Amino acid sequence: MPTITLIKTAPYGNLGKKELQYYANLSAQRISPALIPDAEEFVLNNTLIKNHESVQIILSSPKKRAIQTAKIIQKLFLPEIPLKVCPDLNEVTFSLDNLEEKTYSSTKARANFLHDFINDQLLESRDSIKKRIRHLFDNAGCNSLAVTHTFLMKIIQTLVKYPELFEKPHKIKRNFEINKRLFEYCDTLTLTDIEIKMAAKFI
Repeated sequence: MPTITLIKTAPYGNLGKKELQYYANLSAQRISPALIPDAEEFVLNNTLIKNHESVQIILSSPKKRAIQTAKIIQKLFLPEIPLKVCPDLNEVTFSLDNLEEKTYSSTKARANFLHDFINDQLLESRDSIKKRIRHLFDNAGCNSLAVTHTFLMKIIQTLVKYPELFEKPHKIKRNFEINKRLFEYCDTLTLTDIEIKMAAKFI
């Protein structure tokens, strides 16, 4: 039975203090930063891929940081496994342009995303997100390792827990803590065949 293991990218950009404009450009996908210089060492020390010997294909979001992460994983752990770019794994696009520099925080960014997802006010519609996830699930014909991003991972994780998510979007609140990171860099989320089939019935 095929599984999909989602993995968040390795750290990217300048990890020092950044201005709101950087995060606003990132969330709206006006920029696509590269990984930090020692990303390969980070991946080696922080990546735990259960049953990696069963992986048959590596998929990657089209973002630069995701493709770089996927290539590092391929080099370090899965050198014989093919790598394919998959647009369905792209991050969800949302706006931070309404926030103010002096009061900005990552907590406010997450709260902004949560509000806009529930009210269908993201830069990408909920219907578009749903179609991407459905396409990803429909094409899960073999065991995949999929390099992706925080907010898409959180939506998929919530969908598995609450398959009616797209009909009742407020349920994302049950699986969303705005006061801490939703996933750490290189965190994984494995979806079983049963979980994929169950969630796919509702999207």
